[in-house]
Amino acid sequence: MPFAGNSSGNISDGLPFRLEDYVALVESTGRRFHPNKRGKIDKAASPILTRAGLEQTDWNALVSGIKTEFKATVSLEKLMAQRKKNLRCNTV
Repeated sequence: MPFAGNSSGNISDGLPFRLEDYVALVESTGRRFHPNKRGKIDKAASPILTRAGLEQTDWNALVSGIKTEFKATVSLEKLMAQRKKNLRCNTV
């Protein structure tokens, strides 16, 4: 799925953030969880999490168990689709 770079809400157009935002999130996450790296998730990474409908604590919990808890590929597309589904269920 392409990076659409906007937050129109139409996931069929692509992921609602820029590739640069995604790369920054991945890098900062790696720094946060890799034992030989210093640092934490930078506040600059927050906008991508907000647009994906996630809190930093949710993201941290998701990626901290990624090697042991997931048996399938993890993708922001799937994560966002699940988040939208959960939001629809909560409003009905």
